[in-house]
Amino acid sequence: VEEDMEVFLEESGDFDHQYNISEPKKVDKKQPLPFTTSTLQQKASNELHFSPKQTMSLAQKLYENGYITYMRTDSKKYSKEFILKATSFIKKTYGNKYISSNINQLAVGCSTKSKKNNNNAQEAHEAIRPTDIEKKQLPATIDSRAKRLYQLILRNTLESCMSLAQYLTISATITAPQKHLYRYTAEQVAFPGWKIVGGYEKENAIYHFLLKIKKQSILSYKKIYSKLVLKDLKTHYTEARLVQQLE
Repeated sequence: VEEDMEVFLEESGDFDHQYNISEPKKVDKKQPLPFTTSTLQQKASNELHFSPKQTMSLAQKLYENGYITYMRTDSKKYSKEFILKATSFIKKTYGNKYISSNINQLAVGCSTKSKKNNNNAQEAHEAIRPTDIEKKQLPATIDSRAKRLYQLILRNTLESCMSLAQYLTISATITAPQKHLYRYTAEQVAFPGWKIVGGYEKENAIYHFLLKIKKQSILSYKKIYSKLVLKDLKTHYTEARLVQQLE
């Protein structure tokens, strides 16, 4: 492998590296699903570094104080009353175009692809959500970790009710010896959709820079180097991955 790389680098010295780029392509990014017990534990582990046990303890306190719905659930549905409130809130806060076109499919009782014999179990409770979609802040007396978990639940609930995020993606390539290609993909937000809740990069400088380079132009370079990159390694199970595997 090392010898092959040395040959490749030597051939690169006299090679004409030609640049090309694809036309921007529209890509939709789906909104997250409503929280079940399992997905809340996974998200809290990945984002907040809470253990599943800690997440459930904090969620229990939020539930007992009336800030969220019951935290032990397999349902991915919201009550029809909540759907109406969420729709009104999103319209008032962000505008009509930010409301999911499929929001009514999130309502309890709406048919899904799930097997019928699972519906009763899934809809015994709603998905985990705030009891009041307009409550952004909790009282100072509430534990700071519980507040962070509440914000995660609030954000996910809002995002799950909102429209798709739309991106423009491009793929830039540079030719190389032995019919190889250097490839780089960049994206630019066309419409933020649900991404507006958590914030997003409004302008991607690299995306615009790549579009300005003339197609089929020969690029000059300062240096070409190689480095070893290990990919697709098997990692140790995190608590979040264990929860996912046990679903």
